[in-house]
Amino acid sequence: MATGCSAGVHQPTDIERHHRHGPNEEGPMTTLLEMIVAAAILTGLVSLAPRAVASSRAGIERIEETVQAQIVAEAVLSAEQRDTSLSAGVRSGTKNGLRWVAETRFYRDGPEPDADDGDFAFSDLLAIRVSVEARSGHVITLEALTLGVSQ
Repeated sequence: MATGCSAGVHQPTDIERHHRHGPNEEGPMTTLLEMIVAAAILTGLVSLAPRAVASSRAGIERIEETVQAQIVAEAVLSAEQRDTSLSAGVRSGTKNGLRWVAETRFYRDGPEPDADDGDFAFSDLLAIRVSVEARSGHVITLEALTLGVSQ
């Protein structure tokens, strides 16, 4: 008696067909198309890599130049603060190939002190501003207060 199935012949199910050839039964053509798309994507990514590396390198160079300017500004400020003959005025120079400008002025921020406030007067305070221009165009500015020679 024959039932609706033939004995010994296996009919693939939809799931088996999907796993073997993909959802639309094109088989090797789908795989070839996927490979072409993947190759195009990889080509695009590889073409962007040199630009990203160049941009990163330029960013690192800008940071290094800014750090170098910061080091010069710190050194100049330290030298200005140690100078025993420091008085109001503007000085400039170059250090490590970077131009710096140090402006020193008497610090007067507030009311004039009375003569009987003791031997410390606001006129003894000097404000120092050091500016250094990095090669990348950034300007590093440091400011400090220090005791100066009373005039």
